[in-house]
Amino acid sequence: MLNGCDEIDWASMHHAYGTAEDVPGILRAMASPDPAKRERAFSAFYGVVAHQNTVSPATVASMPFLFELAADPDTPDRGAVVAVIANVGRDAHESVAHAGSFEPPDDCVAAVALLRRHAETLISFVKDDDVSVRRSAVPTLGLFVDTDGGTRAATLLRERLDAEQGVIERLLIVEATATLALRLPSVADEAQAWLGDVVADTRAGTQTRLAALAERARCAPALIGPDTVVTAVALLGAIAKTTTTRRVWPHPKPPAVTDETAPPPVVAAFDDLDRFTRVYDLTTRTLRTLHTALAERVALRTELLAEQFRSPAPGARLDAIRMAADLMRTWRGDHSALIGLLATQLGADDPEIAAEAASTLEICSAFAQPAREQLAAHVIGQQGRHGPDAWAHPDPELRRAHQFAARALAALGDSRALPSLLVALDTGVDAWRATESAAHLTEASAVLTPRLCRALRHADLAQSWFEGTAHRLLNALAELRDESAVPAIVDTLTASIRDEHWDTAEAALKALTRFGPAAATALPLARHLSSASSASPRLRAAALAAFRALGGDRDELLALVGELVDADGTYWMSEVPDILARVGAPLPAAPGGLSPQRTVRPLSMASGLFRHRPLGHLRRTGGCRSRADTPRRLGSERGDGPPRRPLPRPHGPGRRARTPRTQGRLVPTPPHRLAPGHRPRRATPPDRPTHRREVRRRRLGQTQQLGDAAQRVRSIRIHGPVRVAGGYPGLPGLVCPNRDFPGRSLCSATLPRREGRTGPRAGRANPHRGPVGMARPRDP
Repeated sequence: MLNGCDEIDWASMHHAYGTAEDVPGILRAMASPDPAKRERAFSAFYGVVAHQNTVSPATVASMPFLFELAADPDTPDRGAVVAVIANVGRDAHESVAHAGSFEPPDDCVAAVALLRRHAETLISFVKDDDVSVRRSAVPTLGLFVDTDGGTRAATLLRERLDAEQGVIERLLIVEATATLALRLPSVADEAQAWLGDVVADTRAGTQTRLAALAERARCAPALIGPDTVVTAVALLGAIAKTTTTRRVWPHPKPPAVTDETAPPPVVAAFDDLDRFTRVYDLTTRTLRTLHTALAERVALRTELLAEQFRSPAPGARLDAIRMAADLMRTWRGDHSALIGLLATQLGADDPEIAAEAASTLEICSAFAQPAREQLAAHVIGQQGRHGPDAWAHPDPELRRAHQFAARALAALGDSRALPSLLVALDTGVDAWRATESAAHLTEASAVLTPRLCRALRHADLAQSWFEGTAHRLLNALAELRDESAVPAIVDTLTASIRDEHWDTAEAALKALTRFGPAAATALPLARHLSSASSASPRLRAAALAAFRALGGDRDELLALVGELVDADGTYWMSEVPDILARVGAPLPAAPGGLSPQRTVRPLSMASGLFRHRPLGHLRRTGGCRSRADTPRRLGSERGDGPPRRPLPRPHGPGRRARTPRTQGRLVPTPPHRLAPGHRPRRATPPDRPTHRREVRRRRLGQTQQLGDAAQRVRSIRIHGPVRVAGGYPGLPGLVCPNRDFPGRSLCSATLPRREGRTGPRAGRANPHRGPVGMARPRDP
């Protein structure tokens, strides 16, 4: 076994943690008769050789030996070996398929070619007598058995569905068929028709039929209609009649991080990762696929989720909670029904369901007001059953459920969460979670501020923002804005400067900025950091903002800004325009200025131009187009002003009407359109909630607003310095110098050309890119 393994020069190859001399030992350990040794070997391969789904030269070199191990009947855990092959092949195939116009990685190309050469071996694995081998090999048919256009793989998958009796194997066959149809158009119609036949076949089993319905929707989104969800609801109802009502997953294990020195947030992050990757029910993957295919069809997805919440299976309801959270965080719509369904899960017998429901309500607190009373009743009820110290209950599941419910109630600004937070701050049990929630209870600042200050004086200032509590405490005190916290924050800033904990110093400066002149005692420290040549530009920019907010002299501020502009780095370019806009000062000319040598985006200039005037009160003449009747992802709205005029209908086949643009003119919105009683040309769609501004403000912060402003200044042409005539309130005569690129737009003059792009749009920002994770539909 493993003939020739030692003849390979493993030392010349590398994996995630150095040279690959240990790969032969890992491969041999996979065939060990000791189960514990085999488990460590598979874990080492995934963690070192195939680290984080990467394919390295060592990964490709080990593939032939993995095939040898999987083909040997004497190898224990052959199914696990085939799973390694399938996982590596899937990762390599995704890298090649998603490379686009770029050159795919050579190692991924080599891995895909190797698997295609072993197509016959993969087919033999699919027909193997060992069910674990068949289960692991089925997905490879949809990826690598395609030399004849996929006909053979499609036929084999149909045959295997009739031969397999296990539900998991049948679900994998349906999924592999859909994958094959998406990859190869030559078999797409045939595969979609077959999936439709499986949905209609009552002998196929409800789980298989539901999977075929979801995969058919993934292959052909155009065929999705109300009948799709009606069929899915009926199948879910049939599954619920035969499902178990008991918990099928184990209770929490000891923390994955056992080091006593590990910060609690890190331990909690590993526990959350374990929950996130856990599969609670056989329908988990199927329903995720169906929700992904339904996409922006909010009403249909809500109807489907309502049926999922009615399931007696705890795992199915947990899946419903997470899928509801994904829907509400991604798509706008009327989510009041989902909020009500989540509130009913707070009283579930399983504390993990209650904890997940409360966690989702906290995340969606911007529109979770309908669940306020249910949250309060749940928190008070737990305190009545388990005592006032329910926050620190010894049962980890009960403790987690109470903590998340109290946090969700605090996120709504309800003071009934205060007793639980005080228990956390007084006992120190998971106090970092209470600290984040305390910032919402501004009315209780007199009670919370002394406790937060005491914790801040004992916090470890050397820890990063994720690991430690100092940053959380500073943020909470800044939100509460109780002036009695200023001395503690100033002491923290002094200690951070003394011990050179610059991240904590920056957080302290930002907290003091929120207090304004009331924190004037920190003015000397802000002045010192603003001019310290040893400080990073980021820290100096934060010190400048604090210096301005604390009441520093304007002329001295401008001098400090000049010193920062002359310093190395470009971080100041996103901060200085905003600082100067607040004091009404012109933007200084910098060496390199607005040029491709200094990476500047129009976002910074837009910050200075539009920060102090509501974006809805300014509009660009021409080009005001929108899809008012099309659902959009959160973050896709461009501005908070009235709805824009709809796009005229196209004239002629394949043509779009173009509204002429007027360059260089920013005009105020007519007063009659700002009047309270004004009715816009097109009414707001019924599925667009009135709380969307609050959603963006809480979830996206100021990123989207600045992006909107950047869109509005893209049409401005620069001929030498640009002076906005008359200025705007707070921005008298703001000047944007551009000496190096006269006559070019602000967008094209300030962005470097991107590598790998050519043509007239090379180097320009993509106006259709929204914040990370939020898709922005293209304008027509």
